[in-house]
Amino acid sequence: MTIKIKRETGLLGTLSKFSVKINGEKRGTLENEEILMLEIPDGEAVLQLTQFGVKTNEINVKDGDRLKVSTTTWGIYGTLMVILLFIVSGLLVPNVIRYGIVLLYVITAYLLNGFIYKIIKIPKQAVIRGE
Repeated sequence: MTIKIKRETGLLGTLSKFSVKINGEKRGTLENEEILMLEIPDGEAVLQLTQFGVKTNEINVKDGDRLKVSTTTWGIYGTLMVILLFIVSGLLVPNVIRYGIVLLYVITAYLLNGFIYKIIKIPKQAVIRGE
């Protein structure tokens, strides 16, 4: 009973490997652009990935499922906006507010699973690059 996970997190996700957890137990790691085949117990399980404590959404998986891990829209554009806002506001906004915005974004990334990265199921007929 296996599942297949493809990681396509782009530039934002290249910092580190993801830890792959099945039913809360670490079962492996996943590097950028890697395809990982994993055995799942009992035909069904709950899958979640983490990177530096930032978690993806949890997803129920079963034998034969194909999954893709990617960066969310908030992950891409939110990070760019926070960085640009931080740089541009350097002369206009007090540092307390600048650093507060960055801190709020980071806290949100840790508290909301799936805020930066998401897992989705790929339809059976779809082709995965690299397969």
